[in-house]
Amino acid sequence: MKYLWLLCTLSIIGIGPSAQAQKPNEVTFTHYGHACFLMTTSNGTRILTDPMKLEGYPIPDSLAADLITVSHRHIDHDNFGAVSGKPVVLFGINGPMNKGLEHKLIPIDTNFRDVRVYNIACNHFNPKKSSILNSIFVFEFDGLRVAHLGDIGYDLSEEQKTKIGAIDILMIPVGGHYTISPVSADSVIAQLKPKLIVLPMHFKTNAAPFLDYTAEEFLKDKGNVRRISLDSFVLDLRHLPQEMQFVVLNSSEE
Repeated sequence: MKYLWLLCTLSIIGIGPSAQAQKPNEVTFTHYGHACFLMTTSNGTRILTDPMKLEGYPIPDSLAADLITVSHRHIDHDNFGAVSGKPVVLFGINGPMNKGLEHKLIPIDTNFRDVRVYNIACNHFNPKKSSILNSIFVFEFDGLRVAHLGDIGYDLSEEQKTKIGAIDILMIPVGGHYTISPVSADSVIAQLKPKLIVLPMHFKTNAAPFLDYTAEEFLKDKGNVRRISLDSFVLDLRHLPQEMQFVVLNSSEE
């Protein structure tokens, strides 16, 4: 592994069941649980976010990636060693989250194959309670800009919003406790105004009972919600959603 400091039967407009092989003009998203998504670009580049070490969300032996991003060094986000292949790993925050270590952002703005990736620092918790940091990762590929917020714990500042930029697809935690609640998630979504899709993540399930809120609690009273019975969906770049959709994917142990 190289180290650089630097994820259905139901379909909706532009979204359908995952395919076995990647095709031109298609991007695949697979959710392995918690904050772990695999994004496969139309060129076949595999990007994995925040692989976790949780008993209820095992990393499949067959899971391989070309690029892994780690928003911070907690065990439910940095199990990069369980991933097959020879991925490049991008750590957003320096070192394990040990007490006494001054945590800092590792600035990243780089190109990997057909993907540009950059990051922005934010607070893991309310800054009045903790100074621990988290790295937001932003990916640009296939004409899309995708933001994975990691364990964001507070609303964004104007400076952070500007650095993130205009977002098409947003992966946002909604489970509370260690990160933002559904109400706070709504606030962040209003700040970023994602154009195409919101993918809730890091929510309470049988595999993650330590969180406060389920995906359904976040989705309550929302319109344009699509529940896909599989773990994956394909986004057809030729037929994108005409309005923003909330898309929830089922992980095997949820």
